Amino acid sequence: MHAFYSFVLLFILMAATPVLAGTVTYADMRGRWVSTQCTAPVTPAALNKDSEAAADDLNAQKAAYNKYVTDMQDYMTCLTKEAERDAEATGILVTKSAQALIDKAAADLGASTVQPQKAE
Repeated sequence: MHAFYSFVLLFILMAATPVLAGTVTYADMRGRWVSTQCTAPVTPAALNKDSEAAADDLNAQKAAYNKYVTDMQDYMTCLTKEAERDAEATGILVTKSAQALIDKAAADLGASTVQPQKAE
């Protein structure tokens, strides 16, 4: 029965893909979400530790590092926002899909109920 629910979850997640910004995959009872809208910044070269390095070189390296920190903060904010939107969209989709399955099950149950016949 657990495999059935896993399959239903996988189907719902796959059906949700057009709604999602990120990509959801599910295999071997494990799920994974990957951003499709956010790009990680490139790590700058390590700072030069040479005490004889030119001040201009050190300043340029420090500026590159500071830009990297700012870019990384922007990247993490982007990930947070994208993940929140996808989580909300997925939650709505799961709720609506589950309600549709419940409504169908109730209709099937109602259609299969045997009405007692009056004895004549």
